[in-house]
Amino acid sequence: MKSGCMFARIFIGLILCALGFGITKKPQTALDFIGPIAFAEKAFSGGSFTFYKLFGIVLILVGFLVMTNLHVSFFGGMFNFFFGR
Repeated sequence: MKSGCMFARIFIGLILCALGFGITKKPQTALDFIGPIAFAEKAFSGGSFTFYKLFGIVLILVGFLVMTNLHVSFFGGMFNFFFGR
C-alpha cells in the first residue's frame, strides 16, 4: 500500500471526525447555518436539533471507519445485507 494513500485516508477521516464533533457539540450553529429540516421536525421529538446531533455522531463513526480502512468492508456488508445477492 502506498503511504500517501494511507495519509490521505487518515486526513479525510480526521476531517470527518472533526466536522462531526463540531456539529454534535454545537448543533445550534449548524441549525443557524443550514436551517431547519422539514422531515426532521416531524420525525424527531427534538426536531432538527436532534437530527443534527445524530448526523454528527454518524459522521464521527464514518470518520473512524475511513481512518481504519474498514469503510469498504462495512458498507459492502451493509449493501449485501439489505440488497443481498
